Amino acid sequence: MTHRITHLAAIVCAAITIAACGSSTAPSTTTTTIPATGAVTENYFSSVVPGGTTTHAFAANAGTITVTLQSSGPPDGVAISFGIGIPTLGGGACSLTTTLTATPGAVLSAAVDAGSYCVEVYDPGKLTAQTSFVLVIARP
Repeated sequence: MTHRITHLAAIVCAAITIAACGSSTAPSTTTTTIPATGAVTENYFSSVVPGGTTTHAFAANAGTITVTLQSSGPPDGVAISFGIGIPTLGGGACSLTTTLTATPGAVLSAAVDAGSYCVEVYDPGKLTAQTSFVLVIARP
């Protein structure tokens, strides 16, 4: 039984990998941690291709959203652009209200009311290859 589950998992992973080919955005991974204070901190892992964007939507309570660029590359420390905004009606895109082009360690924040928000990472016009990144998103 375990062998069948492992085999099925491998097939599903292969199908997802094949389906991702040809996309202008790379698959992403998000891990979420909810501290006792009720605030949420999540690590958003993904990548962006030259000329591309990637968007992550989430809900937040009233307060301040803080986004920290933890890492980017290769090459390590390459500057990328990212911003905080509101998801568009059709979904999949983000209407940015504040943006920053920076290297790892940069912090972007915005005071918000309770509602739906998003973070978008995009090529600042200087990427020459697919670039991975890690954002730490802290939200109320």
